[in-house]
Amino acid sequence: MDEHKQQGLVDPNIFISRRNELAEQLRAAKLEKERFLEAEEDQTIQQTQELIETLEAGPDLLDVFDGALFRELVDKIIVESNNRLRFRLVNGLELTEPIERAVR
Repeated sequence: MDEHKQQGLVDPNIFISRRNELAEQLRAAKLEKERFLEAEEDQTIQQTQELIETLEAGPDLLDVFDGALFRELVDKIIVESNNRLRFRLVNGLELTEPIERAVR
């Protein structure tokens, strides 16, 4: 636009008006992004605190798999490939683990 303006191809008033509109849209988008990130952070902090409380209330050491505790901690299991899983915890944290297969 600047180059066209210098060559007299764009009316200066239209150029200034469009530039101001774009600047306002950019400001609005940045504000929306900040609001979204703040909301996400608040939720993540709360969910992480709940995760910590669940872990602290549980046993120090598990001798066997505890399905109820697992369900409280894990939101979703994602299969990435034949040899990798990703566990999404209730606070949004994701942990990737290899799948170990027994050789027969």
